[in-house]
Amino acid sequence: MFGTLKLSKKSCTIEQRKEYKKYYCGLCCSLGNQYGNLSRVFVNYDLTNDYLLSAIIKEKCIEKTCICPWSWRRKKITYIDCPEVSEYFAKLNYIFVYYKTLDDVQDENSFKSRIISKLMAEKANATSNEITREVGFLLNYLDDLHKVEEANEHLPIITVAEKFGVLLEQMVRPSFTNELDEDIFLKINYWTGIWIYTMDAILDCVSDYYKNNYNPITAGLNGNPLQIMRARKEEILKILKSCKENVTNLIELYPTFDEIGLLKELFSFKLPKTACLYLEVKEDELYA
Repeated sequence: MFGTLKLSKKSCTIEQRKEYKKYYCGLCCSLGNQYGNLSRVFVNYDLTNDYLLSAIIKEKCIEKTCICPWSWRRKKITYIDCPEVSEYFAKLNYIFVYYKTLDDVQDENSFKSRIISKLMAEKANATSNEITREVGFLLNYLDDLHKVEEANEHLPIITVAEKFGVLLEQMVRPSFTNELDEDIFLKINYWTGIWIYTMDAILDCVSDYYKNNYNPITAGLNGNPLQIMRARKEEILKILKSCKENVTNLIELYPTFDEIGLLKELFSFKLPKTACLYLEVKEDELYA
């Protein structure tokens, strides 16, 4: 579910890609400072997007340079450091990954996730005590989701997808000085969360079927997963269109200043080729 919404290399400009990378690297550096270099492999694109949204309206953000530990050439990089929010998002990133690995252990008995969760446990528990409100929302969401998965009932896809939207809206709350900006940020997260969950369900629909994993598209139904997905095509496309329309309108109201072009491109909700193939739809037709 993490990293579904990323900047499209094909449609964005080189300048937009470089600017976005500054925020990605900023979150990566903050993770490294708090949890060590190994934690930097877990940088989450979805939280990078939120870090960008939060940082661009802060006055104390500055550009810094450092040597990237993952570059074999020891390449120097430029990143955005925003003391007011970078540490907060690094903590969220670490916690998201930790509980996602625990969830994978529970759902799939993943050996890889079991090892990762053990390596992260000590620092994750310490961090959980620092952001108890956020962890509480995350645990409630996972508990609620497990109940839905165990029931495996046929439900409207939006009913399940909205749970992730509500999680991001309630859980991810950096500090804001303006209530209107905060409200817009939260609503962007709400609609983005719904899009991410729905798109994740589309992309995993076939593999979930063969792994016997829960998927909101096929839950409670029997038959070929692609046929079921295409039978629910109108329902799915309505969700995707609604998410794009709402976020597009919200971005126009957000004080993005010079970053408006980057945010419009980032939140353009490009459909992966696999999703277009599964749904038998062309992206330009969907968002026309």
